[in-house]
Amino acid sequence: MGNRSIRYLYFFFLFLIGEIFITTVWKETWLRPVFGDFLVVIMLYCLGRFLFLASQILIGSGVLGLAYLLETLQYFKVSTRFTIDNPIILLAVGTLFDWWDILAYTFGIAVAVLFHTIFVRKKLFSYFSTFCKSRILNRYSLW
Repeated sequence: MGNRSIRYLYFFFLFLIGEIFITTVWKETWLRPVFGDFLVVIMLYCLGRFLFLASQILIGSGVLGLAYLLETLQYFKVSTRFTIDNPIILLAVGTLFDWWDILAYTFGIAVAVLFHTIFVRKKLFSYFSTFCKSRILNRYSLW
């Protein structure tokens, strides 16, 4: 695994910290779950990019399929039919179906794949980094 894979692991942990912050601190009732669902698919996409050598479309489709599957389980109220009491499993499976969640998952994967296509595949990360470094060094140099 090269440096690019390690970046995805860093992004995974960054989004994980964001998810924990949203879950524990942000108490708003509508935006918090939708924004959390948006971020969780991006977080899982980053984990998939770190773990698997596959295209961004394949990993994005897999993460989106998993998110849709979990939302479908919520629609059929699987957690109440099987009387799941474990809070960690309930957190993963969820309890309430919502079309906004489907939209958040779809938009989150679209953003992740688009971000990968624009910045990583086109190597704009390195161009942007070089540009910023040269601008900062030229601006604050003592010459």
